[in-house]
Amino acid sequence: MAEIVALFDEVVESSVVGVRKPDPEFYEIACTRLGIEPSEAVFLDDLGINLKPARDGHADHQGRRPGPGPRRARGHRRLPPGLTPGSAGMEGGYL
Repeated sequence: MAEIVALFDEVVESSVVGVRKPDPEFYEIACTRLGIEPSEAVFLDDLGINLKPARDGHADHQGRRPGPGPRRARGHRRLPPGLTPGSAGMEGGYL
């Protein structure tokens, strides 16, 4: 798990902050910790119910720019070879 956590600038754990997705406060905590506005965030999730609060907070919730032109995620890093989403058995509550 430490190898995965090291890939992120910030990890928000529901069990630590006492709030979980899809509560809008969860997204606010993550943005505050990163020092960004929701409009600067890119939120990816495998559950549609978790996308609505991100969308309502004006985050790019599907990894696509709502208007024309390309968009790059600030600080984007690729997953290491052999590591795929879900391969490490991560629990929910990470952003």
